[in-house]
Amino acid sequence: MLIDDLDRCFPDQAIRLLESIKLVLAQPGFIFVLGVARKVIEGYLQHRYTKQYGIADFKGELYLDKIVQLPFHIPPSTGRMGHFCKLLLADQPATVAAELDPVLPVVAQALGGNPRALIRFVNNILIDHAISQDLAGSVERGGIPIRFFTVTRCLEHRWPEVFDALTTSDDVAKAVDAWTPDTYATHAGGAGPAATVATQLLSDPELRLLLKGAHGHEWLTDPVPRGASVSFLFTQQRLSQLDTSEVSVKYDAFVSYQADNRREAIQIVDGLSQAGLRIFFDQHISPGTDWQETLNNALSSSSVLLLCVGARTGESQWQTRELDLALDRAETLIIPVLLPGTDLSTAPDFVRRRQGVDMRDGVSEEAVTLLIRAIESRRRRPSSS
Repeated sequence: MLIDDLDRCFPDQAIRLLESIKLVLAQPGFIFVLGVARKVIEGYLQHRYTKQYGIADFKGELYLDKIVQLPFHIPPSTGRMGHFCKLLLADQPATVAAELDPVLPVVAQALGGNPRALIRFVNNILIDHAISQDLAGSVERGGIPIRFFTVTRCLEHRWPEVFDALTTSDDVAKAVDAWTPDTYATHAGGAGPAATVATQLLSDPELRLLLKGAHGHEWLTDPVPRGASVSFLFTQQRLSQLDTSEVSVKYDAFVSYQADNRREAIQIVDGLSQAGLRIFFDQHISPGTDWQETLNNALSSSSVLLLCVGARTGESQWQTRELDLALDRAETLIIPVLLPGTDLSTAPDFVRRRQGVDMRDGVSEEAVTLLIRAIESRRRRPSSS
């Protein structure tokens, strides 16, 4: 008997079904296969037994362990997305498949390797393209090229602040196209929309793949179809948060720093990103954004917090809040990074108790390598979920 989506049932119904399964487990000839999000079911059970029955030390995971004799965790689909993209394009016209084949695997990575999110994304751009072909005045009367819709929608989905910066200034878009990886850190140290784009390019390998490939070059340098695709999305097919509800991005590390140490933080992010690590850098937070919600989500998606400690670290309320949020998460590894000006005698007790990485003489390649090894070691650990 195959039972799928048990975690999508109402909690009382899901638990009642589990109780029914227990009644027939010992009967010959019965095999139950449960397809569930384990954390959700454990949460149901935990709530019921602690809140409803007052059993304070009840463990939801132990309840499932007594029922399930062979747990099997489906591995992440990220490594299989290239093949999945080929399958999605197999039924499309040859012209459409040829346009999407180079860029769709990049979009798949940007969407967190989630097959459902990618299917919705492809459905959206196919409809966008079909509608645009019937609109008078569209690019060359043949509609907007679907590859432009692909880049435009992907930016809007995953990097809205970069989308805003690039679609409101042709000069910024043209400048970004001319940048090389060795200049990202320099541009990130500036201000304005260009610095916003540079910061994201510096810390996010998926954005680099999207914008620095042939599809990205064309999108950045050809303002007519780019502008048409953006205008279409705003006037005809406006995006919804529902389109990205299942997109979950995991970060290898969250870099926490005080404003005075911005230059050193950028150097550290540059070194980590060159090693292929995905870093959350709090300059990603756009004006008007609920910063606490953003930080909560980013920290919950990061396995490591790099706490950059400088001369005035204790004066930053944001950095103190970031540390408090990380301390509330037992699974987050916190690594103090000692920057120039750090006085250990006045540093917080937490910093003095932890083994950190010493960069008081400046950000060095050797020190960044230590951070890379620590982060990669954490990344190789099997998930506990």
